[in-house]
Amino acid sequence: MSEAPPMVLRLRGVRCASSWSRFTAPPMVYISGEEMSRYTMELIMDKWVKPSVDISKWEFYDLSCKERDATNDQVLKDAVAAGARIGSIFKEPTITPTKKQMASMGLSRPLGSPNGLMRRGWNGITISRDTIHIPGIELGFKRPVLFERHAVGGEYGAGWKKVGKGRVLTTFFPESMDEGKPIIVDGREVKDDRSCVVVYDNPLDNVEDLAHIFFQRCLEAKVVPYVVTKKTVFKWQEGFWQIMKEVFDAKYKADFLQAGLLEKTHGELQHLISDAATMQIIRWTDGGFGMACHNYDGDMLTDEVAQVHRSPGFITSNLIGKREDGALIKEFEASHGTVADLWHAHLRGEETSMNPLGMVVALLGSMDHAAALAQDPKAIEVTSHFTKCCQAAVYEAFRSGKGTRDMAGPEGSTTEQFVNTVAEDLLRRLESPDGTVLAEMAAEGSAPKVKVSRKFRRNYKVDEGKMQAMFARFDTDGNGKIDFEEFVELALELGIAPLEDDAIQAEMEQAEHKADLEAARGRVRATAEFVDMSCGARQPMRKPPDMAGLRILLLQTLKGCSLGRPFWAQATSGCRHLLIANYLPSNCGNVLELFAAESVDRSLLTAERELRVARAAGFSSLRVFLHEELFYQDGTAFLGRISRFLALFQRHGMSAMLVLFDACWRPDMPDAGEHLPGVHNSAWVQCPTHDVLRAFAESQDWAHERLQRYVTEVVRFFADDPRVVVWDIYNEPTQRQSEHLILPRLSALKSWPADQYPEHWMLDGPKLQAIMLLLEKAFTWARAAKPTQPLTTAIWEFPSPADSEDVKQFKEQLNQKLIDLSDVPSLHCYCPPSELDARLVELEALDRGPALVTEFMARPLDSTLTNSLPVLKRRGAPGYTWGLFSRQVQHPCGLEYLAQQ
Repeated sequence: MSEAPPMVLRLRGVRCASSWSRFTAPPMVYISGEEMSRYTMELIMDKWVKPSVDISKWEFYDLSCKERDATNDQVLKDAVAAGARIGSIFKEPTITPTKKQMASMGLSRPLGSPNGLMRRGWNGITISRDTIHIPGIELGFKRPVLFERHAVGGEYGAGWKKVGKGRVLTTFFPESMDEGKPIIVDGREVKDDRSCVVVYDNPLDNVEDLAHIFFQRCLEAKVVPYVVTKKTVFKWQEGFWQIMKEVFDAKYKADFLQAGLLEKTHGELQHLISDAATMQIIRWTDGGFGMACHNYDGDMLTDEVAQVHRSPGFITSNLIGKREDGALIKEFEASHGTVADLWHAHLRGEETSMNPLGMVVALLGSMDHAAALAQDPKAIEVTSHFTKCCQAAVYEAFRSGKGTRDMAGPEGSTTEQFVNTVAEDLLRRLESPDGTVLAEMAAEGSAPKVKVSRKFRRNYKVDEGKMQAMFARFDTDGNGKIDFEEFVELALELGIAPLEDDAIQAEMEQAEHKADLEAARGRVRATAEFVDMSCGARQPMRKPPDMAGLRILLLQTLKGCSLGRPFWAQATSGCRHLLIANYLPSNCGNVLELFAAESVDRSLLTAERELRVARAAGFSSLRVFLHEELFYQDGTAFLGRISRFLALFQRHGMSAMLVLFDACWRPDMPDAGEHLPGVHNSAWVQCPTHDVLRAFAESQDWAHERLQRYVTEVVRFFADDPRVVVWDIYNEPTQRQSEHLILPRLSALKSWPADQYPEHWMLDGPKLQAIMLLLEKAFTWARAAKPTQPLTTAIWEFPSPADSEDVKQFKEQLNQKLIDLSDVPSLHCYCPPSELDARLVELEALDRGPALVTEFMARPLDSTLTNSLPVLKRRGAPGYTWGLFSRQVQHPCGLEYLAQQ
């Protein structure tokens, strides 16, 4: 069957006479609703339908709140029974009344949503929600987007109770006790005084029917199919995916391959984690895809589709069920509500402009389905001619500027004017054999689509002053225009930048990894004892259990290897070893310059250039330092800047380790531009600076609250962000040399007296004691934010043969405490390969899995990429080389050296 030319709505295979006579429509159920949608449909029925269609076989049911209340909901039960018997239903939007609406309407009792009874009564399988497209007008998605939302089960069918402390036992009893014994589904202890227990099931018997409906519709619409679940965390969703995949492979895969619809998915049905689907809907604005998912995910994702595609008024919502004879029951409705604001304006005597497109498409769909159920060729012919002519008249009104004001602007039609305009054109079209053809658009090569401004929408509530401020933020050169580079930055910050195919795949895998990390967390910790090195007292300490699964997932996320095989198994079979690095853009001398409001745009542009090179060299993850001073100054704006960098990393296929605190180098803020040329880390600043650290050590409330809020808010903000794979709580917390190394440099720079330290600096023992106290607090605060990523802090100061026994024991106890605090062990090792290997062997003996080497590579100490990488690969340990690009921090650059090697 050949496809009609673009922009043509032509009835294929049917020739209608030039004369038109009123016809009797096959039986269907018509359900009336409330408010503006009901008023508009009454106009449409009177002006469009009744003059041309005998609707005497239709059954009408009034589901207004007052009628439901007056009949004790018998009218709802009757409507459901009629729908099950007839099989085709049109429903106007209805109201589920709030307490306030109950009072204003004088209702005697609460009324629930009718949807649950309808889905049960019609054996609901799926709710099909598709984008509506008007030929010649661009609304949002350029091509169709199809959705199948499982119509039963999940959260919407949940039973729940508020409870207190106690125990919960969920038990399944077979329908016949002869078929098996009761099964305990779950047992748990409820430890909170206030809690809520929820129970629901996910029925699977009708998923096969859903699969057939979905794949047939995708083939007909020529769109790429995807199945969306969160099965890596919610294991009970695996069955939905398995059934969809089995039906696809057995019945439809060959047809999709022949149609060329699986090229983007490498010839297979693609599964998407719901998190990834959320992002792709925003990015895939060309459309041309379909998604099948569970009940709740379908509700949430189709709301997102509606926003991209202008509004819910341009989305269909069709419930599909099944009769006992196998015929499909279809209920058609719009995705929007009763439009109360326009109704109240209408009651006040004001002009209104109600766009009925969603309801019209639903009405015409129900008429076509009723004709198909009648199995009468003549009924199908005349019904189809009427619905096609009506659709063409509606589309033509929008295309000719006679549409409602949400599409045509202030000069558009009122509700009544639009209905009258379409009514006149419909009568003309019904008399014409070419009534389904849109005027002046029947030929190939028609004009480009018109994009209608979203400012015309009735609910346009945009603060244009804030929009101007946003524009100015991205118009970095102040010329009143957004050039390409500025547009790239805007798209990156909003998360809508189109990704390369391999980056899309990496993002999807990362979403899978994130979900697996969530499933593997289980931070239940046993009590152990440790020696508190800050004060010598023995205190209880939370020690991690075996988290091998979590560490494997972490390693795979860092590398980007596929799940299913241990990382070290892949490494030994040809998978290139991890190349990961500590990173600061070369224009920055410290973290403050990286994230400060006045320099972040420049840093992002520098990073954009540098990461292209780094990714090409094979780097897959970066370690980035943060600073509490920036959070103290800018709060959530600082979090937004971190997110911009994470989005940039993600676009280049890289993940991140974020470092919260740091004990190295300058104890105070440097003056602006205060760098020592050629001196390593000359502007690097400790976090917190010593004035804050000293106040914390002295138990000053403001310092405690400031640092706690920093840790809690930062970790909570990114707690389930797949772009962050691990938290480094404190960099080299036992570092006591920095102040002594940096003082001569600062004395020369600032003309300080030699060997005279500022009074507020904390040195040696007092510094160590303060940091160890803060370190333990920081781990507690971070865990309270419930991150899905593991926490670590690196050991770096190792006993040496020259140490006395007391010093050796001191270092060993310090390192043991850092390991006990960490979920995954980590270390710094600027040392020859033999010593690196020995350190990794020592950590392997702890049976905590491979360690993270979060800093290495110092050429004067015989620590290079070429001699360290073989050790790291052999031990299965990721290693973060210190630095990438030479300039203000690194001298010389590690990446340049790598290229030479």
